[in-house]
Amino acid sequence: LEHKQISQAVIYGDSLPFNIAVIVLSETNTEIKEIEELIDRSNKSLPDYAKVSHYIIADEPFSFEADTLTANGRVKRTKVYEIHLEKIQALTESYNSITAAV
Repeated sequence: LEHKQISQAVIYGDSLPFNIAVIVLSETNTEIKEIEELIDRSNKSLPDYAKVSHYIIADEPFSFEADTLTANGRVKRTKVYEIHLEKIQALTESYNSITAAV
């Protein structure tokens, strides 16, 4: 997800029923509709297994201070996942309860 409104993003999908993006916004006044439109546009060029179905807006940027970046500036995916685990679990539980009802 590359866009001027997004400064950082990590995609998770391993062992999940869908892909989830954890997004750090460049500007705090970015509207959710803009992010959803960006994801929709990006998904059009991706195969089904790579499409982002849900997203989480991170409360703070990935940084050395937050221990979410490695020494060379790469995102510590596992750490970001741990920080957002409750939200990720809530999304997957919601999905599982909907599919179980069908």
